[in-house]
Amino acid sequence: MINVMQNEKEYTISVSIPFKKVAFSETPSKRDFKEFAEKVFETYTNVIAQALEARMKACASNLIKHSDSIKYCDDKYITYVRKSGGEHTFSFNAYETMRGLVKKVQQYKLGELTKSEIKQIAKSLYWVEDKSDIGEYTFQDLIDVINEYRDFK
Repeated sequence: MINVMQNEKEYTISVSIPFKKVAFSETPSKRDFKEFAEKVFETYTNVIAQALEARMKACASNLIKHSDSIKYCDDKYITYVRKSGGEHTFSFNAYETMRGLVKKVQQYKLGELTKSEIKQIAKSLYWVEDKSDIGEYTFQDLIDVINEYRDFK
């Protein structure tokens, strides 16, 4: 259904999906999710590492690009004004976390990741250009794993 009002449209989409009953042993559990998460993480290891490296490069590049408009600087943060007028903060801690995280990711250490590291991975996924499926796993699976895995920490 589409309703058109003055200067706006309202879209309503309705989908009916029948319930599908499965045996109790086939329902998802935390144990099953962890196994799934580890497989997705391992499958997308190179993508995650490349995303972290791309984000690090973008952070450094933006800092250099806006070095003439530094508003605040201390031993943890540098805040600068973008050409658009908005402020952005470069965090030394986040940058160093990403630097060490690349190696950790390449060693498949999903269980050892901290919430802060998982947050950096989530933020770096923005920089992935090719969001194609890899084998049976989708890029959305990776996003879901990163988001859900924080709950286990």
